Amino acid sequence: KKKDLLEQYKKGIMQKIFNQELRFKDDNGNAFPDWEVKLLEELCDLKNGYAFKSSTYVSEGSYSIVTIKNVQDGLMVNNFNKLNKLPSNLETHQVLDLEDILISMTGNVGRVCKVTFKNCVLNQRVGKIIPKNVDKNYLYFILNYRAFLVKMENSGQGAAQMNIGKKDVLSYKSKFATSIEEQTKIANFLSDID
Repeated sequence: KKKDLLEQYKKGIMQKIFNQELRFKDDNGNAFPDWEVKLLEELCDLKNGYAFKSSTYVSEGSYSIVTIKNVQDGLMVNNFNKLNKLPSNLETHQVLDLEDILISMTGNVGRVCKVTFKNCVLNQRVGKIIPKNVDKNYLYFILNYRAFLVKMENSGQGAAQMNIGKKDVLSYKSKFATSIEEQTKIANFLSDID
């Protein structure tokens, strides 16, 4: 019951923060600069995963393949397909680090999580969000905000399964905090609630 109440509190607080009804001040008590409307592509890039062959999967392996089923709302689920050996043409960004931000591009599109397991590799139809000039945790909370998920669901195309592309994600437009210091304060505040 307490957890449910905290989750509702967090949703309400996120709405107030991202609608700018609740603003933070700098360490001297001054207001931060006004937020600016930007495209998400100004804050991050998105890289695609690798098309692993299911014939290479093993039941017990050294590497975990992150697929769309592993990316849930804010949570990475541990039911991985495994590999013993990485393909020679795997790109650097397809080998994941802890805390990397991932997004599902097929099925329940727009779900976002952080990598919480070691030795993971990125499968196709899962995108890796690469922050640029933004607090990484602030970006993560933006991507977990309901407005982003709704936009991705509305952008989804396909009859059998919904699909979104890189353009759908990076063309998301919203008002964003421009000060890294304010971004960090927001991220720390929301992390404390988590």
